[in-house]
Amino acid sequence: MIEHPLFWILFISVIFWSFFERFDAHRKEYIDHPRATFTYFIFCSLLLGFVYPPVFSFFAIHPAPFLIAIFSVVITYWLYSSLPKLFTGPKAQFPEDHHYWKLLDKKYIVPKFAEIIFQQTFFGAIILLIADNYKLSISVLLLGSLSFILAHLPLFILQGKRIGAFYFFWAILGAPVFATILLSTGSLWYTIAFHMFFYSFLSAISWLFSPVKYT
Repeated sequence: MIEHPLFWILFISVIFWSFFERFDAHRKEYIDHPRATFTYFIFCSLLLGFVYPPVFSFFAIHPAPFLIAIFSVVITYWLYSSLPKLFTGPKAQFPEDHHYWKLLDKKYIVPKFAEIIFQQTFFGAIILLIADNYKLSISVLLLGSLSFILAHLPLFILQGKRIGAFYFFWAILGAPVFATILLSTGSLWYTIAFHMFFYSFLSAISWLFSPVKYT
């Protein structure tokens, strides 16, 4: 069991994610130490690739998917620069709420992009392992989606019921989309871009429709 790549993929993902969540107790690492957070998640992604090298095939640099991933970062920067000029936005009680995307702090964007790479590396590795055992794409789609959903369960312990339920709900909606994109394109850059666009969407919605405004 311990020699199986699934063990190490799960072990690395759970241990490194849990360590960061506990270390980031004040929910400020993304914006107070963005370079360290970026480096941490890139290291975790490379470590996953080290224990399961086939996942690197999903990171081939082809112009279209790679540029779309970069564009997702650019559009997020644009939103974070533009929205505060047009709307007053929500007053996030950050110690209790700790949704970084509500702050529209541009320092958050690059470390978040690295965290998304880590999540998608885990997802891509699991998809490849499932595909090795199930040749039917529908089985890979369903089991891959389930793995992404279940990966969000630790948030109930690490961030509490309310935050855990929030992300678990979105994971249920997003998992089939991620799996479909990855299986149809064979590129994690597309799923990374979609994931980044999702957080940009949350940022914009929180500012456009929040009933609570800054004074």
